[in-house]
Amino acid sequence: MTIMSLYEGILIGVIQGVTEWLPISSEGLITSIASLGFGHTFKQAVSLSIWLHLGTACAAILSFRGHLFKISKDFIQDREHSKELGPLIIAVLISGMIGFPLLLLIREVPLTEGAGDATMILIGFFMVISGFIQRSRMESTANIARRQLSITDATFLGIAQGLSVMPGLSRSGLTISVLLLRGLDQQKAITTSYIISIPVALAAAGYIGITDGLFLSTINLLASFVAFVFGLLTIRIVLGFAERVNISKLLIGIGLMMVFASIPFLVARIYLT
Repeated sequence: MTIMSLYEGILIGVIQGVTEWLPISSEGLITSIASLGFGHTFKQAVSLSIWLHLGTACAAILSFRGHLFKISKDFIQDREHSKELGPLIIAVLISGMIGFPLLLLIREVPLTEGAGDATMILIGFFMVISGFIQRSRMESTANIARRQLSITDATFLGIAQGLSVMPGLSRSGLTISVLLLRGLDQQKAITTSYIISIPVALAAAGYIGITDGLFLSTINLLASFVAFVFGLLTIRIVLGFAERVNISKLLIGIGLMMVFASIPFLVARIYLT
């Protein structure tokens, strides 16, 4: 079992609650802090970063309880015409098939961290370029975004979420970027990204909590609760921000955050090795 002090538990809980919903790798950040700053092994640090998703998943459930209820109600009342649940299930299954084997691998092989940071930088640059292209399109033509998730959207979404298990890759950054580039409305893209994280995060946190005994520690439970509280606050801020900016600015902002959040960690890892 990974043992933390009260200070460590509160700190990483705050970091998880805030960064999970931003285009920053919460797993990579917490893994680095727990291993380099607090002296935990890489495996213990990865386990902590996965465990804390229990808190942010619960924050997403509470934040989107109305939307989740509507999806369930529509499916129960009219399964034939319920179009939203099917693609979400497909995305969850794909992300699980990709993410679970990767989770088992990265806990034993810490070499994936630098690759994740480098990938985030490349994706970030691509997002910035896409944002400027989108801005020029908006100035010349009327841009109509979709609000319905297709099977193809769900496939790309599931792949992105599965790969985001790797430290250094931002789950929210990758999934929101994929949906925006697929042409989904930005509010729909963010909401879908957050909702789709719930079942996978709960499953991963539950698995780690049981196999590593993390749920037996009061400090670990407190850290997850802190992540829950700060996750609720951050979700509201991000959704409010997304309502006030257009998609080109959102793409550029996400891309820049990916780049500037990943460069310091990549440089540090190269220097330390």
